[in-house]
Amino acid sequence: MTSERPAILATKFGRNHREDMEKLGTYSNSGRAWRNSSDSFRGQPLAPGERMATGQMSGHELEEFLTHMHAGRVEYVIRSYNTPIAYLVTNQPGHASFWVIPDTGYSNTTRQQIGRLYVITQRKHGYAGPDAT
Repeated sequence: MTSERPAILATKFGRNHREDMEKLGTYSNSGRAWRNSSDSFRGQPLAPGERMATGQMSGHELEEFLTHMHAGRVEYVIRSYNTPIAYLVTNQPGHASFWVIPDTGYSNTTRQQIGRLYVITQRKHGYAGPDAT
């Protein structure tokens, strides 16, 4: 993980914050850390072998995340509070990098954040849902 401090973006990401949404997409797709001013919504690179809390993740989504993380294939994670809500899977021989966005919306805030992530994550990488391998 880089020692660079995360970029602080606006607290709310709405249509009046287009510039911050562009920055969020640029930072996420280039592996730069960012967070909102309350630190409840953030993205960060994950170094091979590094571990991360899984918050409210459970069931198949938790198993899938842990499998990718323990294999060193999770390159970047976007979290809402302490729960991963999107992550970039890479380093799979013969496969392109892809974003995984779990189907679970843990709260209204998290559901809104996930909705914004579809635009960002599909910009550069392919999308894979909960059945990604």
